[in-house]
Amino acid sequence: MKANSSLFSQITFNQVTLMALSFSFAACLLAGDEKAKERGQEGAPGAASAKVEEKTGGGAKPETSQAAESEKQGAKPVEQPPATSPKEPNPDTAPVPPPAPKDADGPKLQEGELAKPDEADKPEPAKPAKAVVVDPGAYIIGPEDILVIRVWREPELSGQLPVRPDGKISLQLVNEVQAAGLTPEQLGATIAEGLGKIMTRPEVSVSVLQVNSKKYFISGEVQRPGAYPLLIPTTVVEALVNGGGFRDFANQKDIVIVRGKERFKFSYRDFAKGKGEDKNILLQHGDHILVR
Repeated sequence: MKANSSLFSQITFNQVTLMALSFSFAACLLAGDEKAKERGQEGAPGAASAKVEEKTGGGAKPETSQAAESEKQGAKPVEQPPATSPKEPNPDTAPVPPPAPKDADGPKLQEGELAKPDEADKPEPAKPAKAVVVDPGAYIIGPEDILVIRVWREPELSGQLPVRPDGKISLQLVNEVQAAGLTPEQLGATIAEGLGKIMTRPEVSVSVLQVNSKKYFISGEVQRPGAYPLLIPTTVVEALVNGGGFRDFANQKDIVIVRGKERFKFSYRDFAKGKGEDKNILLQHGDHILVR
């Protein structure tokens, strides 16, 4: 009897233990199924829309739901323009290069042809210096004057020659020739005579390019004091005009012309009134006008 009761109690304990294990295993399976369902709901679009509705309070609908509703109602979705590649510009919107400028005055340039320089842009050739205007039969050549000598058909014998301080010039085939104290016509005849010994009837012309031997001076109360070339016969009044006239405090009644050891008085006030015209003398080389 005791053996049967112990066996019955052992069987009952085993059954209870087995049932407890079964319940715990079933609870684990249910918990795993719930977690799997939750994970699936988080990845589904419906869950996302539900969360959005919860955050917004159920007011505005997300774009996905609006698109779904528009599809259900039969509305066509808005078509987006196709994206263009940045490397391939659209020919309809590409900028058009400006047309090449046309030359209204000249011919059109072909492709690869270089434009010719404009005639106006070319530098002008150097012009020969002009000789001063002097009387070739009356002007007396002096030291430091610059002469232009031309021998017909002999360019090697022609050119510009300065008169040396001793009054002579150096010329090929003739050597040294006295020039100071002669007129240009007389000097030309002298050179032609020297060349006639080795040439047949040479033709020589002499002109004065620059006068440096004939000068007069103005100093004192004038606008432009200094040395002036005596190119043509010049009076005292003409020299004062070349000097720019008088300054404000110049003494116009007491003007002195110094010529070596001589002194000449001149009054511009008297000359303006028509008096003392004989005092308006012609200047000579080296004259000095003093305006105090």
